Amino acid sequence: MGCLFSKHKKSKAKRSDSSSSTSSVKKTKQYSWDKKPKADTSSYTFTSASSNKTTTRDYKSISGNAVSISNVKNGTIMISDHIGGAIVDDCSESKLFLGASSESVFIRDCKDMIIYSICTQFRIRDCHNLKIILHCESRPAIESCTNIKLHPWNVNFKKIEDVMQDSSVKRFTNSWHNVHIFDENTPLTLDAAVEVCSQTELEDGLGSLEQTEKNLYLPVVNGKISKASSLLIIHFDNKDERNKAHLPFFDKDCIFRSWEGKPTLNNIPASVLKDAETLYTICLEIDSEMVDKLDLEHLKYAVGEASDAQMFFSSIWH
Repeated sequence: MGCLFSKHKKSKAKRSDSSSSTSSVKKTKQYSWDKKPKADTSSYTFTSASSNKTTTRDYKSISGNAVSISNVKNGTIMISDHIGGAIVDDCSESKLFLGASSESVFIRDCKDMIIYSICTQFRIRDCHNLKIILHCESRPAIESCTNIKLHPWNVNFKKIEDVMQDSSVKRFTNSWHNVHIFDENTPLTLDAAVEVCSQTELEDGLGSLEQTEKNLYLPVVNGKISKASSLLIIHFDNKDERNKAHLPFFDKDCIFRSWEGKPTLNNIPASVLKDAETLYTICLEIDSEMVDKLDLEHLKYAVGEASDAQMFFSSIWH
C-alpha cells in the first residue's frame, strides 16, 4: 500500500509540473486594437516644458486632433491649424493662440492669460484675469470666474481660410458677446464676473497674426448695441450654394451681430423671408448709417452671380 500511495503522489506531482509548464509558455491573446501603433501625441500636448518660451504649430501640424495644455507658465503657444477641441489646465501668465476648433475649448484653473480662440463652444471655469479674443458659434459659458474680459475676434493669420474650411466653424455665426453665466453655488452677475468689451489691439509677441482695417476674413462682430440698425440678408437655395459663393470681406465697426444657417434656427421673422425652411441665409445686423455706404451691386458681384444669391435690406427688429 505504501508503494502504491507513493507512485500516485509522484504521478500527481508530475501532472502538476506539466500543467504549470504549459501555462507558463501560453501566449496572451492579442486583439486587433492591441496591435495598433501608439499615436505620437507630442505635437498636440503642451506641458510645463512649454513655459518661458514660444512654441508654434503651423498648418497641418495638428490636423484636427484634440489639444491638451497644462502647467504652462510665462509661455506663448501659437497654433495656426484646425484642432479637435482643447483642454487647458493650470496655466498662468501665458498667451495662447488656439486656431480654429471643431469641438469645445475648455479653460480651467488658469489666471493672468491672453487667449485667442475660434470655436464652436467655449467654456471657462475657476479662472481669474483672462483676456479672451473670441469667435464662437454658441454662447460662451463662464463658471466661478473673476475679471474676465471678452473681445470680438479681429485678426487674420496665415491659411485662415483653409483652417476655417477644415474646422467647419461657421464664418458668419459669432455669439461671443452673448455670455451664459453658469454658477449654481455663487451666482455671478455679468458686470461683476465678465466684461464684454470692444475690439482690442494686437498683443505683442504674436508676430504671425495680422490686424488690418479692412479685409478681415472673419467679420468683426461688435455685439448688440442701441444704435439704429438694418439687416443685410444674403440667402441661397441651400448650403452647397453658400459654400460655392465667394463671400466678401467686411470693414471693421460695420457689424453688430452676425449669424448664418437655416432662417428658422435664427429667429428671423416670417415677414422677412418666404419659404424659409428651404433656404440657407447669412444675416448681418449693421449700422443703419452704413447702409448707404455699402455698394450693393459690388457686393452681389463679389458673392457671385452663379450662386443665385439674393440679398436685400430690412429694418431690424429689437
